[in-house]
Amino acid sequence: MKRYIIFLLGLLILGACANDEYLTQRTEVKEGIPTVVKLSVGAGISDQIETKSFLDSDVSDLYVFSFKKSTDEFLAAQKYKDLSGTTISFSTQSGEQQIFAIANVNYDMFPGLSEQLEEWLTKNPSKSELKSLLADIGGDNAVQFANTTSLVSGLWKKDDDTQDYCTVKEDGTLVEKGRIILKRVAAKVSFKITVAEGREFHLNSYQVCEVPKQVSVWENATLGAMGSYSTPELTISKDIGVVVFYMPENIATGKEGCNTADAREQLSKGSLRRSTPEQREFTYVDKPATYVLLKGSYYEKEGDGKETSAEVVYCVHLGLGAGSGDGVDHTDFSTNRNTNYTYNIEVRGVNSIMTEVTADNSNVWRQEGDVTISGEGRSMLLDAHFEVRKIRFSKTDFKTTDLKAYVKDPLTDFQLTEFKDLKNEESKNWVSFKSLKDVPAKEYYKYPANGEGVLGVEELLRELNKWAKGENSALSPTNEDFIEFVCFVNEYYYQSIEWPKFVNTLDREFFIMDKTQEQTSGGNSTLTSDALFVIRQRSIQTVYDLNKGIDYNAWGIETVNETGLFSTSSNPSKIKDMSYGRLNLPPKLNNGNWSTFLDYSKESNSSQIITGTGTGNAYYACLQRNRDENGDGKIDQTETKWYLASSGQYISLWLGRSSLSEESSLFNIGDWKSEDFTTNIPPEYHYVPSDRTGKTVFWAEEGITIGGDDDGHTLGSVRNYRCVRDLNKKGEDKTNLEAVKAPKTLFSISSADDATVTVTFDYMNVNSLKPAPSRGELDPHNERDNDINRVYKSFSIVRGALSQTGYNWNNRTKLKNPCEKLMGEKGWHMPNQVELSVIYLVGTDASAYSSIYDKGFFKDLKANVILARTSYSGIAQGGKSGEHAYKLRAGGAVSLVKKDGDRGYIRCIKDNYK
Repeated sequence: MKRYIIFLLGLLILGACANDEYLTQRTEVKEGIPTVVKLSVGAGISDQIETKSFLDSDVSDLYVFSFKKSTDEFLAAQKYKDLSGTTISFSTQSGEQQIFAIANVNYDMFPGLSEQLEEWLTKNPSKSELKSLLADIGGDNAVQFANTTSLVSGLWKKDDDTQDYCTVKEDGTLVEKGRIILKRVAAKVSFKITVAEGREFHLNSYQVCEVPKQVSVWENATLGAMGSYSTPELTISKDIGVVVFYMPENIATGKEGCNTADAREQLSKGSLRRSTPEQREFTYVDKPATYVLLKGSYYEKEGDGKETSAEVVYCVHLGLGAGSGDGVDHTDFSTNRNTNYTYNIEVRGVNSIMTEVTADNSNVWRQEGDVTISGEGRSMLLDAHFEVRKIRFSKTDFKTTDLKAYVKDPLTDFQLTEFKDLKNEESKNWVSFKSLKDVPAKEYYKYPANGEGVLGVEELLRELNKWAKGENSALSPTNEDFIEFVCFVNEYYYQSIEWPKFVNTLDREFFIMDKTQEQTSGGNSTLTSDALFVIRQRSIQTVYDLNKGIDYNAWGIETVNETGLFSTSSNPSKIKDMSYGRLNLPPKLNNGNWSTFLDYSKESNSSQIITGTGTGNAYYACLQRNRDENGDGKIDQTETKWYLASSGQYISLWLGRSSLSEESSLFNIGDWKSEDFTTNIPPEYHYVPSDRTGKTVFWAEEGITIGGDDDGHTLGSVRNYRCVRDLNKKGEDKTNLEAVKAPKTLFSISSADDATVTVTFDYMNVNSLKPAPSRGELDPHNERDNDINRVYKSFSIVRGALSQTGYNWNNRTKLKNPCEKLMGEKGWHMPNQVELSVIYLVGTDASAYSSIYDKGFFKDLKANVILARTSYSGIAQGGKSGEHAYKLRAGGAVSLVKKDGDRGYIRCIKDNYK
């Protein structure tokens, strides 16, 4: 069902006209007399609209053209930059005419359109030129991820929709009743995914493919062949919950014979997982027909202990033909403008995936996937840092004495590859083993000096096969019924490729197989079953831009904290840098002994940190993410790769939260609500920064707050933490680790003067940026409203002393466009919560974001209490949503303020756009 977001430019009617009166008035109109028509500007918005950051009723940069009905002769054109009232005056000529309108043209999705329209204001276009106007879509702006002020267009029509021209009288009044209806050129697309009870499914990423590079400005126009654009793989934000994006209209029709939903996805060339969009061709539809790839991980554990895991890719072509049931036209591949589409996907179980990947006639084209079945405890899901785990096999586990190993990783393009066929050493060496034969328990998980006694994969397979046959093995005596060894897993980091190729991506996997089935028919899928041993390792997660086009230094995080909470105490770090946590490593770690800190009788998924020595606290916790790689017992500078996040890095994770995977989020609002955490805050939501001390922590449930939590409403004495790893340029990892070279910050100070400071987000993932600028005051919102609570790629901040009168938050936000009044021009707004955090970061340490300015150069930014437009959702205040908002404390950090409490000031923000 279509939901129209309709802008109404109603022509001001001074009186009703009966049909006979209309005929008389029409014949009496003298054509060609200059006149001015008053146009009433209104918005008829349906209740389905989910506008957050931008008012859909906003109309700016409105272009109006009129043409004589009988001859198509150009009559008039006029532009309205900003609509400050409810009426506009359009200068035209009397007589019968068609009126066309286009608005909101200065919009990132359609760059260049305004230049053409500006030219036509002085060089009168023909009607055919205007009606054939195409909007070129700007590359990676073809798909947007927030509801924005969209390009709209339309023409005048009579109220009963029987006439598309009007009659203007000499005095500027109209004969007919009618209006101009402006419709959005873009459509909204939503995917909602449900999972059958007893199963787990995590949507890891999605990709929007074959979005047209051009769209007609006018509805119902026919386009010829055109190019298309496909997004990179995009990660899923836990705060978003569903996949939502906006795209331009795409009219596409399938070929004869497309009679089922499955047939829509049938490939005639390429595969879903192993081909680029350019390499794929579909049997029943030509390009560009937009489709979405949904990539996810499935897990199920049965009552008998058997574990099933799967990686699957779903393909869904857009259009109403994707639905099921009687009467569906499966040849409908269209995405129509001004329409909301919702696609409901149900994951019913891995059996359907297995059926779809078996090599028989039931193979289904909608999906491709790998399915792995392993025995109880033989499937390990590990994080991105160094890991070490114990493995135990009995002889009854072996169904063959010809075991083989397989790998899927970025260097194999995640294709299941037998170990002997691997080409790159980094694909071969990320898993190694150590026999526990004759090893004392206190050294079980210690990496041997110089790697002595460490078994590679081929050595392990050879010894396992010998042992299974009853032959002498280096692993265990032949008469023993079980065998134990430890598995060393390297960090998910590659030196031979640039870091964007191995972060925010699929798990890499290692298999020891009893039996393998592979098939390439149907959906080009692979079935992997009867795995004796499986390792799946998560990739590093980052908020940085993966498609910058240049190699640069960044940082990323582990997905979860596997090793539990730690106590806080006096921070042992001599340096307390806000932006780069690796500078804050405790001095005891420098050339210290690993055995001083780590208990090697414990696995890496338990806390290995030795307590009771002054080092058993959170400031040392990330040491256990690293490894004594040369086994010499000394902590070398290049071995401290993983470190505790600083307060600025925690804030950066909130700024870039839409780019992170669901599992890596610091805060899970679903868990919070299900556990009814309101007055007593669980300690896992408060994170220890490396630059603070004691219980001054990052409050994840508030999104961005740095402050003390020792007032009794946070449970217990331990707190959470998250570990960070630098992502260095290819070939520079060791050098940068040795020199402690700081990565790029997400944003930089691009210019400054006495009046403003301008910041530019050069390196943040575009998923986390506003897709279009705010052109005025923000709508009411809270910190969880992703459409609004983001930053634009560049914005200016008013600096200097604030001369306003202080008001509380309620009074400030009730003011209409307060920044427009303060600044004396349009385009300014109160900061949202994340913009307020940028004010805090720049005002605290300008040197972290520019080499030009000293640390406290912009401390004037936080000299006053500054209020944000953003209210607090209230999840930690007894469930009473809306009682609190956000403020920047004078000289301090961001925190909550009661809406009728402390007085504060406004430091205005302006997004920089042409």
